Amino acid sequence: EMLDKHGFEVVFLIKYMIDSKEYIYHLETAKIIIFESWSNIKYKKKDSQIYIQLWHGSPLKKFLFSSSEPYIMQMNHNSRRKKFNDYSKWDYFLVDQDIDIELYNEIFSYNTFKYLDYGYPKVKWLFDNKENELMKKNIKKKLNLTKPVILYTPTWRDINLVEPDNKSYLLDIQSLQDKYSEYEFISMEHFYLNERIDKVDIQELILISDLIISDYSSIIFDAIAIQKKILLYHNDYQDFNAYRGLYHDRFKLFKDNICFSESEIKKKLDNIDSIKTYPSNSISSYENTINSFNKLFKDIIKEEDT
Repeated sequence: EMLDKHGFEVVFLIKYMIDSKEYIYHLETAKIIIFESWSNIKYKKKDSQIYIQLWHGSPLKKFLFSSSEPYIMQMNHNSRRKKFNDYSKWDYFLVDQDIDIELYNEIFSYNTFKYLDYGYPKVKWLFDNKENELMKKNIKKKLNLTKPVILYTPTWRDINLVEPDNKSYLLDIQSLQDKYSEYEFISMEHFYLNERIDKVDIQELILISDLIISDYSSIIFDAIAIQKKILLYHNDYQDFNAYRGLYHDRFKLFKDNICFSESEIKKKLDNIDSIKTYPSNSISSYENTINSFNKLFKDIIKEEDT
């Protein structure tokens, strides 16, 4: 939306069939290619092209070279090589706060990209609309929601690679909905868990939620950026920490809001007003997010012209 407003021609590659003529054409002619996760594109990057990685959140859980990832390595011995080949093509990597850089240097070993401490555009959108009551009303209307909203956003588990049907770590949302009928519960599971809400974007759901329950997902950093109440459900903490790992300094920040059982979740919901809120840890100036991106893109295009 920001790029479009500033006169850049924006093409969403996912609208085209992979390897179709249109798909290849846009890859061949684009000056800047933007990702928000692994690219997995079978395409040789041109020297003149710039890759920008938005990523999708500040890390709470370890991954890639900061983690042993036994299940991922068991299922795909070449996983790390493929990911290294992917991120070695990136020119810029977006961070929400400069204290993330040290963690990402560990995660993406031997990276050559430059960090951009601009703040996430998706969080900028939350900041801009946190007081937009008309927008919130319209989102709720679109989803036929009439009560306060509790959003549940669990992340995917590596163990599902070897045990695809294992969902023992998930909350029983239906039982919570039955017990706390004064709220509307929305379950927005990770797309690997095969449940999506197609009518609305996840940032819109954060905006209208009164409480967000997650586990190890970076979504909690988006939520606390606009002072949303959060709970973390960690009934598999020991196992998860063993095969994936957590950044414990960050984990400790949320100790007052961590629940290790469903009964602890219910105790918190019984007294929802007392759930602790957190100040945003971001030190980025979100007032300058759009201007920073705008200047970067214009500088890239200007450099090509010269």
